[in-house]
Amino acid sequence: MVRKNRFFAVVWVSLLTFAFIGCAKKKTDTLEHFGTEVNFPTFEGPGDFFRHYSRVNGITMLKKLDGQPVDMSWIDPAFREKLCLTLTINNHCVA
Repeated sequence: MVRKNRFFAVVWVSLLTFAFIGCAKKKTDTLEHFGTEVNFPTFEGPGDFFRHYSRVNGITMLKKLDGQPVDMSWIDPAFREKLCLTLTINNHCVA
């Protein structure tokens, strides 16, 4: 019985050791799934966020980028649907 308990103790400690080594291993930056990397925006603070937000609103609502008119006629519903589907699939694969 004592021998059996020692065996299970050694197995338990070995499993814990391998689990800790596996969790502590540093992930490498490899492209496991090509095309699914995500560019998460980083902002320096609320001011930087609202500066970018106002620029995006200027493009979508006022149709101007840096004071120049933006031609958005090429974005038809079929292209918009394909773009949304591609982004949804990419975000799903990353998550």
